[in-house]
Amino acid sequence: EVHRLGRAVEEVLYPAMEDFALDIVIGKGPGARSIRLKLPRFTIVGATTRLALMTAPLRARFGA
Repeated sequence: EVHRLGRAVEEVLYPAMEDFALDIVIGKGPGARSIRLKLPRFTIVGATTRLALMTAPLRARFGA
């Protein structure tokens, strides 16, 4: 039920789906740093019976 994904999860998925990478923030405040983890190519399948409940950006990434 992909329409139930939280926005924070969607935000993590976007670069994974588009660039096959995850951007991870380590630490807090001014000392925080970001690292990019490359992912192997993968296939993602999302299923829902409630397409209208998916956010527009997520629908677009699934080509709906």
